[in-house]
Amino acid sequence: MRLGTACVLTSLALTCSAVAQSTALTYQGELTSGGQAASVPHDLRFRLFDAASGGTQVGATLCRNDVHVTEGRFSTTIDFGQQFAPDAPRFVEVEVRADNGADCSSLGGFIVLSPRTVIAPSPRAVHAYSASALAAPDGSPNDALTVGHDGKVGIGTTAPGATAPSSVLDIFGGAALVSGTGDQADLMWFWNERPWVFRQEGVGAAAALKLQSAGGARNFVVQTDGFTGLGTTAPLAKVDVRGDIRLGQAGQYLAAAGEENLRVLRGTVGGGGAGTVVAGSGFSVQWLGNLNGVYIITFHEPFAAAPSLTITPEWSSTTKVAMTDGVSPQSARIEIFARTDGSSSPCDFSFVAVGPR
Repeated sequence: MRLGTACVLTSLALTCSAVAQSTALTYQGELTSGGQAASVPHDLRFRLFDAASGGTQVGATLCRNDVHVTEGRFSTTIDFGQQFAPDAPRFVEVEVRADNGADCSSLGGFIVLSPRTVIAPSPRAVHAYSASALAAPDGSPNDALTVGHDGKVGIGTTAPGATAPSSVLDIFGGAALVSGTGDQADLMWFWNERPWVFRQEGVGAAAALKLQSAGGARNFVVQTDGFTGLGTTAPLAKVDVRGDIRLGQAGQYLAAAGEENLRVLRGTVGGGGAGTVVAGSGFSVQWLGNLNGVYIITFHEPFAAAPSLTITPEWSSTTKVAMTDGVSPQSARIEIFARTDGSSSPCDFSFVAVGPR
């Protein structure tokens, strides 16, 4: 038995308006046996290879049971899926047997026909025609780039804008490197009435991510040491803002400013003069009862240098006055006196400590 003539055609059922083109092929051939045209049903097995002989099989093995043969001629549909996206050649190997009642699960009796049939450009044209779904060179992923009917473009996704409807370009599964040379790479461009670009500059510990405007000004930077700059590309602190800072739900508050890097600690001490912390945190108080109005305030986190301390005794019928007697970065000793006679007297009080970090 031999294959006298064979040709491969794309299915005529494919139309130009199809949303997703089929990869199915119509395989037509002619079977002869002993010089006579075959006239009984045959079982056919199809395998796709990347070479005319030898080579590697690509895709699955297909089997068609009881294919009708008339005067030696037959026609059947086969579909190897997305195996035609690469530029590599493709060849079909055919095995046949006269129908013996067995189905495709039985592999006995098949005869390999030679030579293999080369796949003509037609199925590749099917792939090229579906330009809205561009496959990767090796066919995986199937839809590496997709252009939707609404003009949205997806890279690595077949549903661009599905999770972000306002997105025109939807990149899924990684970052996009637009261009880069040496120690500088443009990671992403934004272009409307003014162009902006996210740019990586520097190498190693000096590498930084910067946002640059059209005029070349760099308005935002994140360095590998964790320093972030707003309005500067040379931040001197974890967050360095060159300009005013607004706070609050409506931006109604401006951040306090100072020439020094200061820390503020406040507290209220009560308990009828017993030194009980009533309000504030970050400190503890010890009342030296045997010395009447003497208290030791200890800061849980020391200041960088001795802070400035303001003491406000609680008002009473006997006016009080407070004095500090030794202030260090770790603690402060205060004593409260009765203004009338200058005696040391226990009393509730509030304080504010302001010092360098």
